Amino acid sequence: MLMEKLDRESIINDDVVLPSSVKFKLNSLFSQIEREFELLYLENLNLQDKIDMLMEKLDRESIINKKYPECNDMECVTNMNKNFNKQKVLASNPSAQKLKTTNKLKVQTSKIVSSFKTSLLSCYKIRSFSGHRDGVWDVAVRPGQPVLGSASADRTVRLWSTQTGKCVLQYSGHSGSVNSVRFLPNKDLVLSASGDKSVHIWQAVINWECLNNDNDSDLDESKEPDESSITLRTPVKELLGHSNVVIAADWLSDGEQVITASWDRVANLFDVETGTILQSLTGKKWNKEPDESSITLRTPVKELLGHSNVVIAADWLSDGEQVITASWDRVANLFDVETGTILQSLTEDLYI
Repeated sequence: MLMEKLDRESIINDDVVLPSSVKFKLNSLFSQIEREFELLYLENLNLQDKIDMLMEKLDRESIINKKYPECNDMECVTNMNKNFNKQKVLASNPSAQKLKTTNKLKVQTSKIVSSFKTSLLSCYKIRSFSGHRDGVWDVAVRPGQPVLGSASADRTVRLWSTQTGKCVLQYSGHSGSVNSVRFLPNKDLVLSASGDKSVHIWQAVINWECLNNDNDSDLDESKEPDESSITLRTPVKELLGHSNVVIAADWLSDGEQVITASWDRVANLFDVETGTILQSLTGKKWNKEPDESSITLRTPVKELLGHSNVVIAADWLSDGEQVITASWDRVANLFDVETGTILQSLTEDLYI
């Protein structure tokens, strides 16, 4: 028996790779099972509520009959029920307490059911973008073009072709870790924020003819991605004014201004043409209360939970119905905004 068990375990532990179509089909079947289970669960809750109400009514009538045997007509019983309900409200309202307990149980059970949820989404790796020599802090997609930008602690920004996975341009003008990257729509300008206390605006002109010719060539991800790519080192404009690491920067809608955020606890609004600071947003010191005229919010509309470590980034998807998050737990979660549930967790396991 022991040998048979070991043989079975060895077979299970062997590398078994299921085709994506089979995985998707299994995922769909489990989702259907989960939906059926949830519907049955909700029906069971409704039935249980009805049973509780009937039992409560029978208990009341039983007490009334024992206490007032002379009360036989319907009107008398109804009046007694009303009096009984009033007494219950005065006696710390135990039925409300029961309802609260039931609701709490429903919430806890709902969490348990949500933990069994599977998604109809089928996620798998399409392409890797390899070449940075240190951690990647931020990524951005160029609107309307198959280009991806990545900002890294190796002090560079790389632009990648999403069609081939090749690095088509590298910017190495920063002397510190590059913490964010943003494209300006409809223009060949890129914004990067760095640990060297500066923000750079630089021009990203890509030779699409060469890029399209490379589409037919075989990919070799072991090659250095910048062997045939252009390297830029000089910005079009350098925005200075922070006294510590600049952690983020973004364009305002017209591209004429840039907003930056730094570890010096200041957000600066820059004029792109002149490079001057239009406004420094400093607020109050942390140990003081905010201005009386300011609004303070403490309650969220929705709280998205599911990560086991610090969440370092979150963003809306285009329709605003979903949110994608990234965490130090090495997981990216796709949330449904309306329900707050995780539709898909993207981990390295998906790529094995």
